[in-house]
Amino acid sequence: MLPSLLIAAFVLAYLVTGYQTLEAESRQVPVMTAWITLFLLALDLFSSWKGGNEENHKKAEVDLPLYIELRAPLSLLALIVMIYFVGFYIGGSIYLVLALSWLGDQKLRFSVITTILTFLSIYLLFEKGLSFQLYQGILFAS
Repeated sequence: MLPSLLIAAFVLAYLVTGYQTLEAESRQVPVMTAWITLFLLALDLFSSWKGGNEENHKKAEVDLPLYIELRAPLSLLALIVMIYFVGFYIGGSIYLVLALSWLGDQKLRFSVITTILTFLSIYLLFEKGLSFQLYQGILFAS
């Protein structure tokens, strides 16, 4: 439950800052994504509280060290910081490679190929298809 609660706190903080700092047109997609994320986190938290058999839950639970539980929310915080400073493409690419190879235990080659294909698709969809420029970060903003 701890990772879900920490991610929910980040999403709530993002919603507050998004409503305060972004213009109405700029915040449509990010705020919608944040609300969907909150909904999914609420379902996750509800499913961990409510559930069927207590014995099955106890068998399924594995006591993990705190540093392993905190990897997901801390990596998302790192993603947010990277996107803020170096933009969506660079920050997202670094995050996806590290997440696939470190958190997902995938080979580095697979992680790099997946990242290239993912961000090429995102670029083609948003930049070329929709003529919508994704955030460039404060270091590369013109």
